[in-house]
Amino acid sequence: MPSDKPYINQPFYLKMKIRLLKTFVKISSLLLVLSNLSAQGVIITNKERPYLYLSSAYVSSSNYNHGTVDPFYSPGTELIPDQTVRADLGFHLNKNVSIEVGYMRMPLAILYKLAIEGQSISNRSLSRSRISFYSLRLHHGISLYKNRILLKTGIGYAIGNSTGTMNQLGPTAPKTSETFGNTITESRTTRRLANGNGDFLTLNLGIEFVVFKKLSLFANYSLYHGFQDYEEVTIDYTINGSRGRFTTTSDGSFRGHELGLKFHFR
Repeated sequence: MPSDKPYINQPFYLKMKIRLLKTFVKISSLLLVLSNLSAQGVIITNKERPYLYLSSAYVSSSNYNHGTVDPFYSPGTELIPDQTVRADLGFHLNKNVSIEVGYMRMPLAILYKLAIEGQSISNRSLSRSRISFYSLRLHHGISLYKNRILLKTGIGYAIGNSTGTMNQLGPTAPKTSETFGNTITESRTTRRLANGNGDFLTLNLGIEFVVFKKLSLFANYSLYHGFQDYEEVTIDYTINGSRGRFTTTSDGSFRGHELGLKFHFR
């Protein structure tokens, strides 16, 4: 019989968190140095005063989870990304550095996939609640062409707020299927782990095109990595006579592609 408490690769997950925090500190230090250098250059070369801007972006996002080590199951990937919109209010300190606060809301999804001897069997996504992000990001821009095309990098902190019903669904009745010559029996348990606020590290890299003095377009690749587990799915299974248990957990982490426009009040 499978044990009641599934083994989660906690040392690996803890090391990953520590590695991300070290990366956050290093990139923050680098951006602060670049900001100081940029500010010194602006005193001589840039007469532009600080100003506010508004931006809005379409976001295509894909959640990613962490899970136990298993010979058949693993955290999945979304075949159809979620779509949402984010809005930001920013303040340009100088032509290179800006700070912005933003808001975005999206589904909180749990993903898992099944593969047997390299053959993909299924890739599933479950979502019972949503998560709202309140972010603070520092951006740095480097001109690639006459201050019309800019390479933008960013790092920041976000609060993710998610509220769901603190209950457990399941275990479901075992369901048996025949797929590609394999006999698969599954029973699923879904459990809410926490409600409220969680901490997120945010990173982004993109290109900005200045169309007019007051209008620009941008495209970004962004990453939000969470540190608070919200929901968990456990699969008790028998596959071709082999019994086991797999657990995958969602902390709200996702990767996203952003396409948007920015209006400058200058």
